[in-house]
Amino acid sequence: MAMRHRFTTMLFLTILTGPLVAQAGPISYAITPIGTVGGVPASINNGGEVAGYFASGESTHAFLYTANTFVDLGTLGGGSSRAGGINDAGVVVGSAENFAGETRAFIYANGTMSDLGTLGGANSSAAAINNKGQIVGVADSVSGSFAFAYTPDAGMQNLGTLPGGVFSRAESINDVGTVVGGSLVGDFPLAPFHAFEYASGSMYDLGSLNGAWSVGKAINNNGETVGWSNAGFNVDHAVLYADGLLTDLGTLNGFGSSLAYDINDAGQIVGSSEVYDRESRGFLYEEGAMIDLTTLIDSASGWTIESAYSINNQHQIAAFGCKADVCQTLLLDPVTPVPEPQTDSTLLAGLLLIRWVLRGRRTRVHLGSGG
Repeated sequence: MAMRHRFTTMLFLTILTGPLVAQAGPISYAITPIGTVGGVPASINNGGEVAGYFASGESTHAFLYTANTFVDLGTLGGGSSRAGGINDAGVVVGSAENFAGETRAFIYANGTMSDLGTLGGANSSAAAINNKGQIVGVADSVSGSFAFAYTPDAGMQNLGTLPGGVFSRAESINDVGTVVGGSLVGDFPLAPFHAFEYASGSMYDLGSLNGAWSVGKAINNNGETVGWSNAGFNVDHAVLYADGLLTDLGTLNGFGSSLAYDINDAGQIVGSSEVYDRESRGFLYEEGAMIDLTTLIDSASGWTIESAYSINNQHQIAAFGCKADVCQTLLLDPVTPVPEPQTDSTLLAGLLLIRWVLRGRRTRVHLGSGG
């Protein structure tokens, strides 16, 4: 009888103190347009700051969106600039033209844009910066263009290529210092171009879906890399490199091409995919499924998410979308699912179960006292 009493008590606690709400389904996103028409995002940090570029006259300028303020980062004296990455300190890197018309990797901090130089040639471009201030990209040398890693102490270092390659570029670096990008494997133009990972002074080939073409676009702090790979004639598919495996993420509708641009530490992936009308749609990939981001926003807003470029650890997404004839950078903020009240039938079933338990207990007590 004591055990029966304990069970009854636990049942009461489960029903009366347990969750009285049920989740309403997949997460949704609120939209904040950023900057001007035509702006394209590149990266979002964990503070929700966004870097990218926008049309400025006949050229483009890098921008920083911070504290609800849109900042034109200018150039290095030339006509154009583009942001490539931003870290959690709000430091932006990218590429900008100088007075001579050369394109140079830049770092923007404390209101100032500075030239990072090259590997000895004319041009360079920075793609990403981690939270330790390490910067990666591609730069010209006297013998070609190669992936680089830059630190203030060591300057710009040539990361080389995959065996036999004559060109490489770095796209991302995590906080551990692991770099990913792409490299030719052999002489141009017939050599394949493969995604690489660079760690501990060595560059490793990550392979591709069919041996021909791939690139590593982003790496998270767990060492998971996303990008895309050729998956057939004139078709590329978003891919994930993790635990030594290359996974084809497919497309939203099972045909056409898809590209993965970023992955956060939770393993959520964003990018773009073709759909039936051959247009592009931004996607969120999680738990083995690719989801059209346009289905996760308020349909009454009128926006269509055409591509998602970056996602942070707070699940905020920097995207590009269109509304009628207006296309620009959008900040997507996750909205907590609205809870649904527990159904009356669920509560009634619980109360009937308690009544049944109590009734059985009273019956046995009565029968026992008569013996």
